[in-house]
Amino acid sequence: MQDLLRPYEALAASTPLQVQPLMGGGLPLELAADEELLAMEYAPALRAAGFTLAVRPRRPPMQRLRLTSEPFSRNVVFGVADVAEMLASVKASATPTDGEGGAVALPPARLRAVLASRACHAAGAHPPGGLSHPWTCPHGRPTMRHLWDLSAPPTPAVG
Repeated sequence: MQDLLRPYEALAASTPLQVQPLMGGGLPLELAADEELLAMEYAPALRAAGFTLAVRPRRPPMQRLRLTSEPFSRNVVFGVADVAEMLASVKASATPTDGEGGAVALPPARLRAVLASRACHAAGAHPPGGLSHPWTCPHGRPTMRHLWDLSAPPTPAVG
């Protein structure tokens, strides 16, 4: 686990999220009224994560927000479901701030999973020595393949 932390943090610091503007005015965000207010309050944190929201104040509640850009990393695109997940995590936890009253960046959970998978793959490609259990990573991905069932009794060779 400790061996994966260093590559994970390096990937988190060095992996840029590309931002893709959405055509046609973006996608509607179908959020409950309280989630809509939360999204407007945390718009800077969402923007830092690569999501841009357009607020249409004349629209009725629950129809005021549109997603006008979404982030992506390599072949993984983050979208409306990720915005909803981020808002749900903010709503469920204490309000995250940077210590000076400003909202911190809220990376989508899928981004953390993608980075963890990349760090795991990098560690598997160059396995660190001295591990007590080198055959699986902390995510459960096997790093060795066994060709025989070592727990089965040996069978005599037929010759």
